[in-house]
Amino acid sequence: LEPAGIVEIKYRHHQLLETMARLDPVVAALNMRLASAADHERASIAPQLKARQEQLLPMYTKVAEQFADLHDVPARMIAKNCIHGVVDWKWSRQFF
Repeated sequence: LEPAGIVEIKYRHHQLLETMARLDPVVAALNMRLASAADHERASIAPQLKARQEQLLPMYTKVAEQFADLHDVPARMIAKNCIHGVVDWKWSRQFF
């Protein structure tokens, strides 16, 4: 699968939001305020949280795609013993 497909299947939207809540101090603070807020305060905090999440989502998606792409590089595959070595491009026709 392509990295974008891996992220879409394995690292879904709600998991990205959980990661944001764990790593971004603004989202974490808004979540804490939202959890302890009264009903009338939640109406003002929830849009702020949603706006911050929407602002960060493209960046977190890109990082997740880059992370997924790193798992399919030759160095990683050699480290996991999935392949024995890397064939140079100029020798690929003779090898295969």
